[in-house]
Amino acid sequence: MHKSTESTLSMLVGKAKMFCRNQRGNVGILFGLSAIPIFLAAGSAIDYSRVANAKGNLIAALDSSALFAASLSGKTDAEMKTLARVYLDRNYTNTGDAEITEFDLKNYADRVEVTGTAKVKTWFMSVGGITSLDIPVSAEVKKAGNSVEVALVLDNTASMASGTKMADLKEAANDFVDTVVWQETVPYYSKVAVIPYSNGVNVGSLANSVRGTPASGTSTTPGSVNFTFKNPSNSNRTYAISTCVSERTGANKFADVAVSSNPVGRHYPASGNPCLASQMRALTSNTTNLKATIDSMVAGGSTAGQVGIGWGWYALSPKFGLWTGENVPAAYPTPGQRLYKIMILMTDAEYNSGYCNGVISGNPTVSGSGTDSDHIDCAATNGNSYTQSTAMCAAIKAAGIEVYTIEFELDTSVAQRVALMNSCATDSAHRITASNSSQLSAAFSKIAQNLLELRVSR
Repeated sequence: MHKSTESTLSMLVGKAKMFCRNQRGNVGILFGLSAIPIFLAAGSAIDYSRVANAKGNLIAALDSSALFAASLSGKTDAEMKTLARVYLDRNYTNTGDAEITEFDLKNYADRVEVTGTAKVKTWFMSVGGITSLDIPVSAEVKKAGNSVEVALVLDNTASMASGTKMADLKEAANDFVDTVVWQETVPYYSKVAVIPYSNGVNVGSLANSVRGTPASGTSTTPGSVNFTFKNPSNSNRTYAISTCVSERTGANKFADVAVSSNPVGRHYPASGNPCLASQMRALTSNTTNLKATIDSMVAGGSTAGQVGIGWGWYALSPKFGLWTGENVPAAYPTPGQRLYKIMILMTDAEYNSGYCNGVISGNPTVSGSGTDSDHIDCAATNGNSYTQSTAMCAAIKAAGIEVYTIEFELDTSVAQRVALMNSCATDSAHRITASNSSQLSAAFSKIAQNLLELRVSR
């Protein structure tokens, strides 16, 4: 029992004793007879307030469970009920003296119905013999069906190594995959791509296909295995090409045209700011592979957010022309088509790495992008990271892709960061802030619930 409630109860009891001891007339007798009903009435109001709170929590959790169950096509009714009950327990906020005592699920051709009952122990009404109250709640979800393609664009920069930030991100992203990806792919499917990014995106064995096969040897022009250039101090630096990539340049720098007609940028990293170890994963429904990619993420490097955003788009684009098999994205949806393309951009840091000739630009220097002497002495070809990211987000939304942004412990005192998150998100409801691990988990969970609704209810 809460202290405030105990205090109120003690006061009522004390007043009752005073009146009962009163010897004037029949006041004591009359009050003694009426005290119990008064006490029960006041206490019942408190108990009913607790019941209302528990009912609200159960309704929210049961609605989510019904949505989840409706997405489990291909499961038997018994499997669906078991999985839905686990999901209900995970999402139900227990109010202390309330517990779920009953749960049932009925799976019909056009809908899923779930019912649940929570039992709330009473504090005051037990004096009158009512020790608990049952709360029956039901929910129904109409089966419709939509396919969903999602690109998770995840910040893997050095700042994510602080504390438990990377561990928190992995847990939240894995839970997202478990919720959003279902195994049944007919007639509707869900696929997720994972794009870790820092100073670039590591495309692994796809590198030669997207930025060209480098010539052997060392050259003072980009395109060879080793590139020699001048830094801002007019000293020579020689870096080896990596399997990471930088931004596309030219007329299609903010477009998703076929990579065969316009390759992406090369990546010549300094030893102190190397290619990100975590490789991207193209669209797939294979949760084992998706979670393996997430679990292998390691924080490191500066922030070329524009490259991460670009590859989130390419993973969803039917025009980019790189993908094969299950990795091939569907055509952009037309009005009435049951398909949603979603990009989720998660970041915690300043965007500070623009490129010139495949090397981070040193003109102007941006804090956090590495040692100035490791940069190239030319300005970023496409402009700074913020300018590029803003333009890329605008083009992505114009293509019909919904964009969510998640700001994780982001320093919002920098106006450029706030402006970028505002401009990238589809609208204010698609922009989410998280200042700790529980809020990060809640952010991914909220988006997952939104996607489940897209999946089953529209």
